[in-house]
Amino acid sequence: MIDIEDLDWVVFDINGVLLDLTQPEIAVYLNAFKTCGIDHVSDDWNSYKTRNDIEIIREVLTQHFRQAPSEADIATVIQAYLLALDEGLHNRSIVPKVIPGARETIAALKKHDELKLGLASANIERAARLRLAAVDMEQAFDAGGFAELGVNKSQILAALIDAYKISPNRLLFIGDHPSDVAAAHENGVEFLGIAEQPELQAKLRLAGAQEIISSVAQSKLCA
Repeated sequence: MIDIEDLDWVVFDINGVLLDLTQPEIAVYLNAFKTCGIDHVSDDWNSYKTRNDIEIIREVLTQHFRQAPSEADIATVIQAYLLALDEGLHNRSIVPKVIPGARETIAALKKHDELKLGLASANIERAARLRLAAVDMEQAFDAGGFAELGVNKSQILAALIDAYKISPNRLLFIGDHPSDVAAAHENGVEFLGIAEQPELQAKLRLAGAQEIISSVAQSKLCA
């Protein structure tokens, strides 16, 4: 069992751990591709080479235009997405859904004065911060690594560790996908898996996760 006293940092993935990814949030991301004339983009995130919001844009544009896209083309899609997300959050056509127990876990961890809280997400940074700010959670975190810092979660987590000079053996990473398990193992950090469905629990175990709970609400970190 993980002991808080052995940690300097607790780092969270966002989707599936802190927030559920809602259909309106998915829609504004997929609709952003229409700025490049692309319809019917798949929301099967596992079908892409890597689960990274920027790299998915790159992959979709490459497949559509049959050549590597320019950074300007990628930026056009990102800008359309962020504008639509910001507008949706403002008019409340988009309301991020906090996973039960997430607020309580964060509040409990914040009581440990020496403990730092971080984010490691393959979401675009501005999008992640907008979504968290909309539910008054963004300010709880001392640092974050996002899609801009690496192709995959392992690179993102590594960049966070390097930027903040974190001792890997003093960091706990909480995630919900086999790629999160791989990121933890590749960076030599402790991992706590979040998975409610038995099939996903099995996938996390197969990836090497040793400790899995069904939701962050069951975390012993609140003790």
